[in-house]
Amino acid sequence: MFNMLTLLDGSPAPELDPNSGAISTVNATIGNLQIASIRINTLVNLLPLQERSFQPYLGLETGVSWATITNLYFEERFSCETTACIDDLSSFDSFQHEDLDDIVLLATGHGGFEYILTHKIVAGIRFSYTLHQDFNSVGTYIEHKQENLTKSNNFTNLNLISVVATSGIGYDCLQHQIRE
Repeated sequence: MFNMLTLLDGSPAPELDPNSGAISTVNATIGNLQIASIRINTLVNLLPLQERSFQPYLGLETGVSWATITNLYFEERFSCETTACIDDLSSFDSFQHEDLDDIVLLATGHGGFEYILTHKIVAGIRFSYTLHQDFNSVGTYIEHKQENLTKSNNFTNLNLISVVATSGIGYDCLQHQIRE
């Protein structure tokens, strides 16, 4: 979401005069967002592991993610629909088309349960919520009136809610061996 434009001195851009005849056409797309991560996970069983078929648990996780945004495209073209415009507005056009990547921190909370179906098969479900740090990138435009103007891309709310079905074979056999 485009959220701010500032002048070179940092002051906010003036409001566009609706009577000026100036038109701004923006085309912006993101091709793909990929996140790969390395995590350290801790799970705590909420009930003792004694001969129970139902085993609820909570967990916490922390780690880092490699976030990659491919085919980020932003183009803004200016034109004039009336004779009220003084100059050629196309000199204010801007264009960027690039791939971005960043390393961000993450934290995840889990809640779920496992149910022992047989002596060798276990199944369950896990609910997770992952918080990712904001993704930031700084670069330059391919086309802009101001040469080598630095731009900043910030992506927020990369958070993730997930529901995962879990299963395992031999889980109960291993627990029986540990208890014996």
